[in-house]
Amino acid sequence: MSETPEESEDTATVTTSADAEPAAPVVEEEPVEPVVEEEPVEPVVEEEPVEPVVEEEPVAEAEPVFVDGEVRSFSPPGFEVALEDGRTALCRPGDIARFPGRDLERFVGQTLRFQMMAATAEPMLISHRMVQEAEAARFRLEAWNTVKAGDALEGVVTSVRDYGVFVDVLGVEGLIHKTELSWEPVADPSALVHRWDRLTVRVVSLDRKQKRMALTLRDPALGPWARVGTDFVEGGMYPARVVKVVRFGAFVELAPGLEGLVRTANLSWDDVRYPGDAVRNGQEVEVKLLSVEADRQRLDLGIKQATPDPAAVLAERFPVGTEVEGRVDAVQRQGIRVRIDEETVGWLPGKEVDLPSGVLLIQRYRSGSRIKVRVVEVDRRSRQLRFTQTGAEEHNERQLLKEYRKQQSRQDSGLGTLGDLFAGLARNDEDDA
Repeated sequence: MSETPEESEDTATVTTSADAEPAAPVVEEEPVEPVVEEEPVEPVVEEEPVEPVVEEEPVAEAEPVFVDGEVRSFSPPGFEVALEDGRTALCRPGDIARFPGRDLERFVGQTLRFQMMAATAEPMLISHRMVQEAEAARFRLEAWNTVKAGDALEGVVTSVRDYGVFVDVLGVEGLIHKTELSWEPVADPSALVHRWDRLTVRVVSLDRKQKRMALTLRDPALGPWARVGTDFVEGGMYPARVVKVVRFGAFVELAPGLEGLVRTANLSWDDVRYPGDAVRNGQEVEVKLLSVEADRQRLDLGIKQATPDPAAVLAERFPVGTEVEGRVDAVQRQGIRVRIDEETVGWLPGKEVDLPSGVLLIQRYRSGSRIKVRVVEVDRRSRQLRFTQTGAEEHNERQLLKEYRKQQSRQDSGLGTLGDLFAGLARNDEDDA
């Protein structure tokens, strides 16, 4: 029967009193991991069973079939070839060789090795070019491993372009730039070589990474540089032609393929700022071979050195102290311009003119009037004479003073005093007497 509320309270009092039995130890419960709700799983649809894939074995390529045959005749369809087994086959013109050339009739009568192209065709097709292509592939690999710069090789021209010629060498196609076709300038390569020509070429350089080969037809032993040291020697004078004017001088051609440089300073005895003011392209000139750099194949030439130094010629014609007569070209405040002849002009400073006191130059001399002067100096830069009219004694004194000052400027000269110089002058005058 059920308990009343009063009984329940009494019972609770009994169980919590001091004389009650000890309580059982509390056992801690393990923490409960949180429940992660799983995403709803889609129903699995059973696929139809897949049949296992059976890998097919690779079909081996058929081995090429080679046959030997004699070329019997040539007609527009191609070459008729009698095979060794008695059958007859056709070799089209494009399959007769890698480089068939222009004369196809030359193959008639030759016995060649062919590769079958279409054995079941009618007529049966064969190719000699395919045999050669396989051989070229082997040669090509060997060439990149063995060929080096400087080697001389046989090749066949495969293409002619405006910039050069392509040549097949050992299965490798190399380029002969048009500048390497001849020692002389070549404007049109097709005028020199043609497709299918057989050439002996020399390897200039190889780029094995890029698979490029540079070739040349020029033989150094027969080139123009072989003439340097024999036909062209240092110090020699030679006719030449200006081929290119540049900012630092001009290139001139001594012989086809042999050029040298005339530097700006060697173009003329005059001061030249711009080379084009002294020479022009195509101009015929005389040059002197100044030096040779054989290892770099460079020639240093001079145009002015091929002609006498005008200043030296002037000094030889008019030594210092020579008395000459000329005409007044112009009278200026600082002096007089005197012309001796059509090519020779000199300057007479005002202080060197023998004038009476108080008389001006323009009062004493007029343009065109005759005048006597004495040469005191040759200006090598301007290539003009410097004159004087004063007495010889005054001139000698000035020369001695000039020499004395020059000597005094030298260290440890020990050349004596100015009096010693005048004493020497006096002795010279006695000797002349």
